[in-house]
This record gives sequence, structure tokens and C-alpha cells, in this order.
Amino acid sequence: QIAQKYNAQSFTINCVCPEKVVMQRMRMRTKEFSLSDATPEIYYRIKENLEKVKDKKNYIEIDTSKPIKKNLDRITRFIKHA
Repeated sequence: QIAQKYNAQSFTINCVCPEKVVMQRMRMRTKEFSLSDATPEIYYRIKENLEKVKDKKNYIEIDTSKPIKKNLDRITRFIKHA
């Protein structure tokens, strides 16, 4: 609605990664200072209640287990060609 109000495009960038990576990242956070309060229980609750994106217009899914530069390049190309 905001994009329509200002005559701008909106984009949905869905960040995902394999569950194994999610669990590894959570374990690493327990070993160092982190502001995240994520736990496997919270992860599974969110995963269970996650709504699928219905409108795939201007939608891209990014795997955050991939290199950041690769993902940023992909997002940039996606937005330029939208």
C-alpha cells in the first residue's frame, strides 16, 4: 500500500537457508555474545506458522547459506530487471 501511495515499486526478498545451517548458526550464537534469542523451539514454531507468499510479483528467494556477494549481485540484477 505504501508503494502504491508513492507510485513506487515494492519487492519481496525472502531469505531462506537449509535447516542444518539454521541449527549451526544457533549453536554458534550460544558460544558468543548475541542479541538473538532464537532457539530451535522458536524456529520450529515460526516455520510451522509461516505463511507462503501468494503474490510472487517482484518476489525473489535468496539462500543465505550462499556467499553474500553472490546474493547481493542476484538481488541487484533482479531489481534492475523488474
